[in-house]
Amino acid sequence: MDSDSKPLFGETPPKYKAFHYGTSLFATAAVVITTICVIAANWPPTGLNIIFLITIFLQTISQIIMIRWYREGDVDPKFLKLIYYNTFVLILFCVCINLYAFKVKF
Repeated sequence: MDSDSKPLFGETPPKYKAFHYGTSLFATAAVVITTICVIAANWPPTGLNIIFLITIFLQTISQIIMIRWYREGDVDPKFLKLIYYNTFVLILFCVCINLYAFKVKF
């Protein structure tokens, strides 16, 4: 392997790849389930529900871009913690939207 085709930060170990794919899959499932639940729970969806879905999609797009940049080696490895944080916030946001959509009271 010549130096031009070598990844910028080296090869990612398999256990980290599995963790990355697992968190990505879980976040994707949370966004898809939230979208379906918000639309199905309140048909026709209210304006506030549409705004919630738009914000969750915008957060998801920025997260996908950060992950892609990280995998291409364009982002410093220290930003991996930021990617994990954003994934956690995205999942919490999905939980909050579902609680609002189903009118759960505490």
